[in-house]
Order: sequence, then structure tokens, then C-alpha cells
Amino acid sequence: MTPPFVRRYVYRGSTIVRDVYGNAMGGLRSLYVDVPISTYKIPTGGVCPFIGNRIPFTHELLAQLYKSHGDYDNQVSKGVQDLLQVGFVLPMDASKITLQAAPGRCSLGNPYFSQ
Repeated sequence: MTPPFVRRYVYRGSTIVRDVYGNAMGGLRSLYVDVPISTYKIPTGGVCPFIGNRIPFTHELLAQLYKSHGDYDNQVSKGVQDLLQVGFVLPMDASKITLQAAPGRCSLGNPYFSQ
């Protein structure tokens, strides 16, 4: 089975272009950046590209992006279905992702969702 094609990160010179939330543009998008609750940073010029940190969005920004945890959950569910259709997520993984985002299952690392 041939995996679907995905464009690499978007660069301006040698710098990765970032969206309005500070997350990298291009590459294989995940729900972490397509239905964001945080900004994900990697150090520039570091020896290991797998080391980074996550900066949770403020309560106010989350309230602007999502009317409720249910709204967030609906956006995650739609995103999972989109990724399933193009072959970037397997059915068993889609179920896990959807369950992790379900209201009452987790706080997503942000107090806004634990209320």
C-alpha cells in the first residue's frame, strides 16, 4: 500500500512558516495543529528535532475557538474522518483519537476543558 502524498513543511528561506497560533505550516498535519489547543515549539538549531514544548492556549483563546468541549469534540471527530478518508489515520487509531477528545475523558492539558 502506497502512503498518500504530503507536501513538506512550508519554508521562507530556512525558516518554517507558522500559522496564526505559531504551529508549523505544511507537512503531515495532525489534529494537534488543525484543531489546536496549544502551540508546539521545537528548538531551532538543536541537536534533536524531537525535543520541544507545548504552550497551552489561554482560557480566553480556547473560548474564542470552541463554544464548548462538545464543539471541540465535534471538530476533532470531523478532522479524524477527513484523515481517515485520505489514508493518514487507520480506523483503530481514529477511534482512539476520538475517544481521547471526548468530553469528560480528559482535560487536554488545559484547565478550560476540565470545567
